[in-house]
Order: sequence, then structure tokens, then C-alpha cells
Amino acid sequence: MAALQRAKSAGFGANEVLTSTQANTIDTNAAAGVARASTVSGAKAMPLAFAGFYGSSATVYQVLNGQAYMNITTATATSRYVSFDLIGLPKGHELYQTIVRLKAAVGHAGQPAILPHATVYSIGTYGTSSVVGTASWTWTTTAAYEATGGISLSVDTIGHTITSNVYRVQLRGETGANAAGPLYIKSLICAVNVDKASGGTDFTFWK
Repeated sequence: MAALQRAKSAGFGANEVLTSTQANTIDTNAAAGVARASTVSGAKAMPLAFAGFYGSSATVYQVLNGQAYMNITTATATSRYVSFDLIGLPKGHELYQTIVRLKAAVGHAGQPAILPHATVYSIGTYGTSSVVGTASWTWTTTAAYEATGGISLSVDTIGHTITSNVYRVQLRGETGANAAGPLYIKSLICAVNVDKASGGTDFTFWK
């Protein structure tokens, strides 16, 4: 976006007539500005910005051949979590969905006792956190769970206005009886509903 400039540094007086140069400056500013109506809502692929893990083993989160995954070493492992920061969310706009796309291992004997689960947190200045939304995989069949295209956990957060807090998604892998690994983390996507109203919230990272 081009830098804007004042048409008249001292401001205008009552009934003052603009010069052609001043009018052209105003017109140039308008052309260089961002049209709010052209700023559309949509989804953005987020980086897997690792923020830590919890589990019985340091191998709970690994990267192999460019792919991130959660490692399940035994069928009776305790619950394991891995967290990622949601970077670059535009303050003042609506975070209406966070989608975690996963690929389960092949060879499950049946439904794992604990299925994948995702939670989105908003974390304040002093470390206080609140849950923005959650999602769990609903079991249907082994074939659906092990599908080549993977599965998705869609955390709906409709109506949540993004603040200056840190946003983080925490993913729990499958564990317990019938669990198998690894569970690959294919992608992390955030969908934002943009405030396009006249005089509405602007994108602070544009300034």
C-alpha cells in the first residue's frame, strides 16, 4: 500500500476552495488506499510453530522426511499433547474455525480408546488461558479413520473476536487400547471472517 500524504499540512478553513494539486493529492490517496469491500474472508495455512508438548516420552512430537507427526510407542501410553502457536491472526476480526488435518496410521484393530482431540486457547499477558473451542474425532469405521486423504478436526469458534492474546492449538493424539502410530500432522488452517464495515476494525499488521 502506497504511503499517503496530506493535501494541506495546516488543514483547511471554512469555505476554502481546493487547488487542483490538493484535489489530485486527495484522489491519489483514495486510489492508494485499501478498499475494505475487496478485503475478503477466507482460510490461511498456518506454520507448525511448535510451542511444546506433554507426554510420557520426548518422542511425542517429531519430524521425519519433512512431515510432522506424533509418535505412539505403546497401546497403553498415557495421553500425549503437542501445541502450536497460531501466528499472525488479525486482531479485531473473527476467528471462526481452526482446522487440524491429520493422517492416521494403517492397521488399527478397532477404535482407539482415546481419539484425537484439538483445543484452541487464548493466552493472556500473565499466562492466564481460556478455551476458545474444542473438537474431537467422532468414530464411524476403521476405513474412514485410516482413509488415504486423512481426517480433519474442525474447531468452530464462530463469534470469537481475535484479541492481542497469544493463540495456541493443543492436539491430543490417539492413545489407549487399539491405538497405533504414528499420527501425522498434515496441516493447520485458520479461517477468519474479516470486518469489512465502514469504519470497522483495520488490519494492524498493515500499519
